Amino acid sequence: ISEGIPEGAAYAVFSARDMVGNRGTEIDAGAVIQVDGKGPDVRSLAITPVEPVQNSQSEPAVITAIIGLNDQIAPNGAPSLSYQLSAPGRAPAEIQNITRVATMPGDAETWRAVFPLPADAGLAAPETLSFIYEGADDLGNASDKILGKNAHQIYQGELPPLPAPGGL
Repeated sequence: ISEGIPEGAAYAVFSARDMVGNRGTEIDAGAVIQVDGKGPDVRSLAITPVEPVQNSQSEPAVITAIIGLNDQIAPNGAPSLSYQLSAPGRAPAEIQNITRVATMPGDAETWRAVFPLPADAGLAAPETLSFIYEGADDLGNASDKILGKNAHQIYQGELPPLPAPGGL
């Protein structure tokens, strides 16, 4: 995924002379083309239950993540979504249950992912749940960007204290 890829409108310029010196500059069709060099980014991400998420060893919480994309995924494709917990030794876990849902306002497409948390998530100490995303559009432009908040607190037992206020 490279940055600095030009995108937007490209305007064709034409100038030619025929054998007797007549100049032509008119473009009948295709004078403006749209260049798309970026893949679909996650523009919004919301989870249910809302954070902080209380997990339980006996009944692990089931997370529903709704992601809104700023461009469409290739036809017959789907985004790839994994989650990562912050405790040492945790590996990313791929989410298998991801489906396209009715498009939300402001999204080009909206997708829903449903997965259970591990029974030990947040057991020893509160953890942060984050997501790893990959998606490509119909031109093969890929993106792994999640714009906005991508950190959600998971805990077990008593609700952890709030962090110290910032920006004062």
